[in-house]
Amino acid sequence: MFLGLLAFTTLLPYAVMPLAVFFGKDLNSLLLASTLINFLGGNAHVAATTFFYSDPVMRGHFREHKIRYVFVPMLLIVGTGVAYLLAPEPVDRYVLLFFYMWQTYHYQRQNIGILSFFAAATDRAPVSKLERLSLELAAAAGMLALVKIYGLSRETVFEPFTYLIFHVASVVYILVPGVVVAAFIATPRLARNPLRALGLILFSAF
Repeated sequence: MFLGLLAFTTLLPYAVMPLAVFFGKDLNSLLLASTLINFLGGNAHVAATTFFYSDPVMRGHFREHKIRYVFVPMLLIVGTGVAYLLAPEPVDRYVLLFFYMWQTYHYQRQNIGILSFFAAATDRAPVSKLERLSLELAAAAGMLALVKIYGLSRETVFEPFTYLIFHVASVVYILVPGVVVAAFIATPRLARNPLRALGLILFSAF
């Protein structure tokens, strides 16, 4: 059930977002679908992180590493919000851009974690280097593409290089299917494991 629910929540945006575009008469339909998915799938898992701070074993681990698990997260949460609030134009654009880049990286690290769940639960084997590389390349391409996609290049140092950066992102992303194929060749068990194979393809497409 756990693996099935993970697969379902992974597939849901791939189904809902195109349907919202197809049936939506304007951008509001797409924004509504996106907001609903983020509300249902985003807020709960972030809030669930607080569980680890209530667990006695984890609290002991956090106390031994306060800088990493207490001070740095607090500094990032408060500091990023304050920086965006107070930063003048166009500095606030950089804050927003790098936040979206970090968010893309964070989401893909979660996908690597889910793929690791799939591999451990089915093959009792770790994710291969090629599987991990395909997901990391996809994340790098997405992070670079944000410069153009979010239109944050205006009035920033990215403006003269926006399309060059986007082309680099496209080239990086074109490499991903090749790495996925190489992963199937190097790891024959992938082809015999529909769940792990589907996860690799979907997370690489992310």
